[in-house]
Amino acid sequence: RYRFENQAAVLDGTPSRRLQLVDLGSSDGSSSMATLQFAVNSLKQSGGDMPLPMHVTFGEHPRSDEKKLRSTLDKYGDWFQRNNITRDVLMRSFYEPLFEAESIDFFMSFICLHWLDSSSNDFEN
Repeated sequence: RYRFENQAAVLDGTPSRRLQLVDLGSSDGSSSMATLQFAVNSLKQSGGDMPLPMHVTFGEHPRSDEKKLRSTLDKYGDWFQRNNITRDVLMRSFYEPLFEAESIDFFMSFICLHWLDSSSNDFEN
């Protein structure tokens, strides 16, 4: 959706809005950042060298360590700035509504990956 709505504006250097990404279950942010960096590099390769204006929300359960998540993200402050990415942290359960309808372009959640060791053999069958 973003690509079609905003492609001409991005190419002109006047994007109409930021691409909205959400990572649900960000934990300490380290896996989130590796995935985000890969995604941003892939988008840049497909759309040229222009910085894509983005906003990323890192969501985590309210009882998790918000300070650790923010500390991890702060280590990437220069990277966020170079890539025209704003960010925030949302400490709420994703079992409740978090955003307005149709306000997010891309959700990711790797919360289920911690089960792969015990169930990965099931995928072979």
